[in-house]
Amino acid sequence: MDPIENAKMRDMLLNSANVKCDCGNVIFTPGFVFKRVSKLVSPSGKDETVPIDVMICTKCGKILDMYESKDSYNRILGLNADGTPLKEKSPLEV
Repeated sequence: MDPIENAKMRDMLLNSANVKCDCGNVIFTPGFVFKRVSKLVSPSGKDETVPIDVMICTKCGKILDMYESKDSYNRILGLNADGTPLKEKSPLEV
């Protein structure tokens, strides 16, 4: 990047809003949620463990809700809409 593009990028970032946790904190650390995928539904035909990137608040430990859909966020965490744990499904259930 040339110096003018660097300056524009710096200004854009300095003028952008910070992402905040519900607790007000703006500092996060990366983490992973691991999902087990059955060989019956896996594209490779093998049992898989798939990591999903998440960001964790350094103050309260909450995982940042960075998904458009609350349903997607809850499913990644293994929760129902009301926050209760999802019932484990057999690989044959859809």
